[in-house]
Amino acid sequence: YTDVWAVLGVRKAIEWCAVSASEVAVITDARFLNELRCVKAAGGEVWRIVRPGTGLQGAAGQHPSETEHETEEALALVDRTVDNQGRSIQQLEAIVMRLLHDARASTVR
Repeated sequence: YTDVWAVLGVRKAIEWCAVSASEVAVITDARFLNELRCVKAAGGEVWRIVRPGTGLQGAAGQHPSETEHETEEALALVDRTVDNQGRSIQQLEAIVMRLLHDARASTVR
């Protein structure tokens, strides 16, 4: 069963929302097409963080975990792209938190 880890991860996120009374769970690393599909199938959104010039080089950079999320099929599943060029992790976190707040506010209306 090839989707076992993707399904388990999404299930854990849904369970966390239920026990924490949160409307949002963030899965911070989805690199494979089946993971993106599982998030979408559960009603989630796929956000892509891009930071040009990062990533593995050489043979390691050609591994499916480094390339599959860049395919046309995977990119078609992306709901939002966040540019992280030249930002610190703290700045990225602030941007993501603001976007989450804005997204939640727009659905509450």
